[in-house]
Amino acid sequence: MLIYYVLPLIVAAGVLGGLINAFSPDTLLEKQLSPTQYVMRGVAAALLVPFFLHMISSNLIIDISGDVMTPQVMDRLLELTGFCLAASISSRAFIRTVTGQMLSRLKDVESNAKRANEKSDDAEEKSSAAQREAALAVAKATQAVALTSDTQEADESPIPGAAVSEVPEVSELEGRVLLAMVGSEFSRRTLSGLAQELALTRNAVRGLVQHLAQVGLLEEVPGKKDEIPRWRLTGSGREFAFSLVPKLRPTKPS
Repeated sequence: MLIYYVLPLIVAAGVLGGLINAFSPDTLLEKQLSPTQYVMRGVAAALLVPFFLHMISSNLIIDISGDVMTPQVMDRLLELTGFCLAASISSRAFIRTVTGQMLSRLKDVESNAKRANEKSDDAEEKSSAAQREAALAVAKATQAVALTSDTQEADESPIPGAAVSEVPEVSELEGRVLLAMVGSEFSRRTLSGLAQELALTRNAVRGLVQHLAQVGLLEEVPGKKDEIPRWRLTGSGREFAFSLVPKLRPTKPS
């Protein structure tokens, strides 16, 4: 195959360019080197030519990969030889140029990868936010169904002979406060935390919490470090909160 002519031509051009530099050195730009050093640098520069051609998307090497020596292929071989000879003669500048472009491309690849990771993180955050909103919507719907079901059962099927205990009357917003309390990983909640979770103002939450405390479902506890008062469920408040969502009611051992 004609491609086997490429490597000998590249090496030969590199050796020739190195000898040219050895016999006519530019001592103003660099110190005098030995002929062997000039030849080695010339060959190295010539071997970088295929890589440089790939960087600029040239098809010069591909055009030589045929099986028949045609005038067009001979022209491409001479073109490659001239390119390698020019690179070896200016080996010092050519090597610096190619390596500089390679490092620049590596930085661009790293920058693109970083931007792709940032976009992926943003997409994950948006997905998590959407899941939280969906979970909140499901909780609200479950709460409404549970309140309606409990009311109908209390009205339609009273237990004969059972003692009727006083059940506190709570509004829908107060029921949401109780569900937020019982579903939280914290046993004590601040007004600010509840307001943020329920998307209500702090003053509105304060009024709801105070009424729940009056009916014995919540109690205020002092803060330990920041002196900010916190609220927690009482025993009856926890039972009442579980009754709002029957599937969360703790089961008793038989």
